Amino acid sequence: MVSKITKMSKREFHQLPDLPEDYKQIIFDSLIILPTKRLHDSGWRCMYLIPVVDGNPLGKLGGITDVIDILPDESPFGYRKAISIDCVPEAGLLRVFPWKGKFVMRRWSLSNMQITFHTNEADASQSGDEEMIIEQNNEVRRRAIRSGDGILIVLEFKSAATGRWETVEKKYINKEEFEAIKKLLEGR
Repeated sequence: MVSKITKMSKREFHQLPDLPEDYKQIIFDSLIILPTKRLHDSGWRCMYLIPVVDGNPLGKLGGITDVIDILPDESPFGYRKAISIDCVPEAGLLRVFPWKGKFVMRRWSLSNMQITFHTNEADASQSGDEEMIIEQNNEVRRRAIRSGDGILIVLEFKSAATGRWETVEKKYINKEEFEAIKKLLEGR
């Protein structure tokens, strides 16, 4: 039995058995990325992906992989990639980057960071602003996001297929219009 990941040394991770190449449709709780010293043809370091279930590593996948793409199971925008990870050649450090879009630091405390991912710079630039849900039920919600001198109103529907909120409309209004809408909704 392999020990729990919290008790394993880097050497023990390297000694894990290689998983067969046809090990593709596995479900795991978390993953560990183990950089190698080998350089890929791209010039970036190769990495192993170690799937983890209930705190136990299943083995190593890859080893000749220079990029790990983390994909949504279904993207409403049709993007094939969401988040990618590669390994800096000289230092051996991991770099996480969005394939399209930007990361935004939302909150940072002593022990916790919250980073959001946005598929375009316009969404990223307003993501650090205040947000509130104006109305929501099981199928529809409206959110208000403060953006500069205005407010972005976002209308979303919950997809029956995925259970995710999908944006169907965005509209910018000024603060006066927002206050008027807020008063109307408070009277309900």
